[in-house]
Amino acid sequence: MELSIAVADDHLPKLVGLLAPWFSVRAQVGIDLKTFVCEQLGVHEVYFEERIQTIFLDSKPVDDVATALVHDGSVLALSAAMPGLVGATFRKGGQYSWMRKAISHGGDEKSDQAAHGWVTVKLFNMVLKELGPGFLEQGVWIDGGRVQAFINSQPQVFRQHIQVLPLEGLPVSPDEFLGQDLSDTSIFIKVRTFAE
Repeated sequence: MELSIAVADDHLPKLVGLLAPWFSVRAQVGIDLKTFVCEQLGVHEVYFEERIQTIFLDSKPVDDVATALVHDGSVLALSAAMPGLVGATFRKGGQYSWMRKAISHGGDEKSDQAAHGWVTVKLFNMVLKELGPGFLEQGVWIDGGRVQAFINSQPQVFRQHIQVLPLEGLPVSPDEFLGQDLSDTSIFIKVRTFAE
């Protein structure tokens, strides 16, 4: 199922909450983590190197983004620097990374079998706020029940800024969309903006 939401430019940041706690993308997998994030997810290389300081791939902290491969079904978590000793310990390539050596991602053997697959993405703190709007504009997969709950939780004045919600090519109002049972449905959601 596909859903397109059009909102006024200044309301796009309010939709970033749709991406928490996770969303899914269908992209090329079997490639290294840096290539996946920069080329498949469209994150600028400088942002990746400088802003994203903590990376978990399949629940393991990653130091070497060139040897960690993203696979079909992988779960990828990206965060800016976290405070305190815990933050310093989990920072990629940080001076305390030796403290978590036993649980760190050990890297994978290179695969020449790049294919398309599903990856779950989790964004935290400033990374969610800064990258979230771009992910919404390029489109992501989110649980339908979560989308409905999020829109339902917004004040009526916010819903008035949603211009259209075309569902599978048929325009529906926000109220019609909210009235459907989409709890077991995955929705490809793409947000476009317009000037008020």
